[in-house]
Amino acid sequence: DYMRMIDGKTGALIGACMAWGGIVGGASANEQTQLHKAGMAVGRAFQIQDDLLDVIADHDDWGKAIGGDLQVGKKTFVTLTALERATGDTGQWMRRTLFENGGCPPDQIEAVQTTMRDLGVFDVARNAVAEHTDTAHAHLDVLPEGAARTALVELLDQLQRRSY
Repeated sequence: DYMRMIDGKTGALIGACMAWGGIVGGASANEQTQLHKAGMAVGRAFQIQDDLLDVIADHDDWGKAIGGDLQVGKKTFVTLTALERATGDTGQWMRRTLFENGGCPPDQIEAVQTTMRDLGVFDVARNAVAEHTDTAHAHLDVLPEGAARTALVELLDQLQRRSY
């Protein structure tokens, strides 16, 4: 459900923009399709990276309160992954802390971060970002060599590396 939501929001926006760029640039029908698919993959990578950064980014660089999504009880890639990986008392605590009473209290953010780190959630998120970025790269392989392709590849790499 979460991936479907990303696909219908961030993925749809980026996919449409990339396909329209292809149309304007005179791309073939196949190239337009591949650009759209690349954009959908970029949407997933971008949103998962955004969810991860909400929990681990440096506050001064991020410009937003760390754990803002946690505090409002938003279902994100990292919270859903944490719930999938947590068992027993830890799972019950995470479910209660993240989603009951409207979200995680600010004084519990650090404990949630530590638990997520211990559960390997951040590594799962980073791997998902890399996987979706690689998928986007593969779809761009259909494009001819040139400035436009190089710019898109560089943009994908920058999005994957962003730390705030």
